[in-house]
Amino acid sequence: MTKLALLAVACAAVAGSSPQPVARVQTGDAPAGLTAAYGAVWVPNDEAGTLARVDPRTNRVTRRLRLRPGLFSVTHGFGAL
Repeated sequence: MTKLALLAVACAAVAGSSPQPVARVQTGDAPAGLTAAYGAVWVPNDEAGTLARVDPRTNRVTRRLRLRPGLFSVTHGFGAL
């Protein structure tokens, strides 16, 4: 019950504020949906057909994977993207 109450207080504190960008990271011309997993933020880029791995500590792209164009979103689960 205590954990639930703490979560409700945290949600109420954040609910009234608008999220503000902390950093802007260039991942490509057409970034699509993203996911945070495995210590990174993963951003697909539709037009280039790439998947960028962004390190949230440095706000830099640390890897780009070449995929086929048309990838609009990415998710994670069961140890895979």
